[in-house]
Amino acid sequence: MVGVYYGISALTLTDHTTLSRYHYENANLPECISLVNIGLDFFPATLQGTMLSSRLHNAAGSAHFEMNNLEQSRYHFEITRKIRETLVDPDDPETEEELAGIYNNVGVVLSAEGNLHEALESLDRSRKIKLGLGKGSEVTLIRYYMNAGRTLLLQDKLDQGQELYDKAMAIIIEHYGDRSLIYAQ
Repeated sequence: MVGVYYGISALTLTDHTTLSRYHYENANLPECISLVNIGLDFFPATLQGTMLSSRLHNAAGSAHFEMNNLEQSRYHFEITRKIRETLVDPDDPETEEELAGIYNNVGVVLSAEGNLHEALESLDRSRKIKLGLGKGSEVTLIRYYMNAGRTLLLQDKLDQGQELYDKAMAIIIEHYGDRSLIYAQ
């Protein structure tokens, strides 16, 4: 399906998803959100409940989080979570990874909101899915260790938080070498 974008060119749903993510990655957050809104407005019936819709909402949630608009971030992440829980296929590692990613994102927002117990529950759901993915999942656990470690530190569980940070750093060193620490910190 194709939509008119600013009256100049036609974009598909995939284009909106890709462009919104591109603007997010380049820190053009208002444009990211604008593209998400255009995509959702142009294709409401086509998008409803699709993985593309979840990716648009995920991009908007990420952009709102970076802008410290936690309420809007949580709103978009919750829509993403509901869609991905519906679409997850236990035989498709990609949908499993997408579900793990949104549990991570929801956990980070919950932590930022001060809902630390709920944050750890969501982050742990992400961890369990990633562990179930098998070989190579160790690297994908870095985000879990960093985010859960930070949440534990916020709960004044300093030793447990530090232990998770240390696990993340060990994986980074093992897979990327000592020099990668310059970039990881």
